[in-house]
Amino acid sequence: PVVKNEVTERLQKFITGDEMNGSEPKLIIQKVLYMSDLKQDQNRLDLPLKKLETEDFLTIEEKLALENEYEIEVRLVGPTLKMYKEPMRLVIQNVTNTRKLVLKTNWYRFVEDNKEHLKELSKI
Repeated sequence: PVVKNEVTERLQKFITGDEMNGSEPKLIIQKVLYMSDLKQDQNRLDLPLKKLETEDFLTIEEKLALENEYEIEVRLVGPTLKMYKEPMRLVIQNVTNTRKLVLKTNWYRFVEDNKEHLKELSKI
């Protein structure tokens, strides 16, 4: 399912328009950022799988790679609707009966480069 509001509509136009010439988004979520999401020593963004209504945004190959503890390189569109220059790594982590997708590697750099938009309790 795709969340629909003004922000996600702009994002969808960016993805499918001339800027990226991409396909229809498979999943757009909104998440409130907490202090732990913004800390340098954490350098990651957790996305609990049980809060995602679908995993259909991943291909079969991507799901298999993640299940086999491989990392997938992904790109992020920042809050100013520009593709972020540094790739991230997406992994699945199993922590205390909770499975979650985790964006890592360059997450804190992304936060620092977008700090005027990414603050505690911000929605992304």
